[in-house]
Amino acid sequence: EKMLDDLGNETDKYKYKFSKFQCEDTTVTGQFNEETWSFVPNTEKNTTCNLYFVNSTYEVTLTVTNGTANENNPKYIEREKDGEFVIIPAEGYKFESTQCSDDKTATWNDETNTLTINAIMKSVACKVVFAIKELKMDVTVVNGKGTTTETAKYGESVSAIVEASEGYQDPTLECTNNQKAEFKDNKITISKITDNTKCTLTFKAKPVVNYSIKIDTLPDTISVIKGSTDNKVEEGKTGTFMLKGIDGVKPEIKCSVEPSKVDKTTEGYLYTFLNVTKNITCSVTAVAE
Repeated sequence: EKMLDDLGNETDKYKYKFSKFQCEDTTVTGQFNEETWSFVPNTEKNTTCNLYFVNSTYEVTLTVTNGTANENNPKYIEREKDGEFVIIPAEGYKFESTQCSDDKTATWNDETNTLTINAIMKSVACKVVFAIKELKMDVTVVNGKGTTTETAKYGESVSAIVEASEGYQDPTLECTNNQKAEFKDNKITISKITDNTKCTLTFKAKPVVNYSIKIDTLPDTISVIKGSTDNKVEEGKTGTFMLKGIDGVKPEIKCSVEPSKVDKTTEGYLYTFLNVTKNITCSVTAVAE
């Protein structure tokens, strides 16, 4: 009996193939002619011989979760041949497992998306499962804190908290594998991760900005004993100067930014300006102690 193709037409392939023979007289041997489909014994004897046939092909059934089997995959595989089946995982998914009937072993090739079932000897059904990818965002922070590794499923958002070291600002951000990341409010975020990636955030050194605390008016009876009449202070830092009057005289000052505090010491009057962010001008007058 010959096999039919998908359109129901007869092919040149037979549905069954010769497997073995067994004669009651065990001294009788012979050969099976596949062209004429006849058994030719090696000798003529009065005996009965049984001929055994097996299927020439076997059906392979695939059930795929989160993927699609190629429509050109073979449905039948010749006996004792390997079956190769192309299966494309859904976007963002990767091969997780396969289980075949009768514990038949199958192997998966990630590079070619091919499932191979070796030496098929009977019809077999295999379940192939693809799972969503778990992806990594490796974060490296230069001139700051927050180097870490964060994970997320394909298509999800992933983020990491970072912080610039003192004196650094205005970072640049680069990520590998075409992943688009945003830096905002001390947070790196990839809104939809689609591949493993390495992100490097590099903070730049802040330019040094200096401000002055100047004394533009100073009576002869008042002396500057710490600091000067023109004090240089780095932005955000603290500036100070100390004044002392002659006996019976003390300083009184008026500044464009009032001192954060004034301390009377045994040496004189110490004026402190915290977190200086602009130029400051002060006028000093002498008053009675």
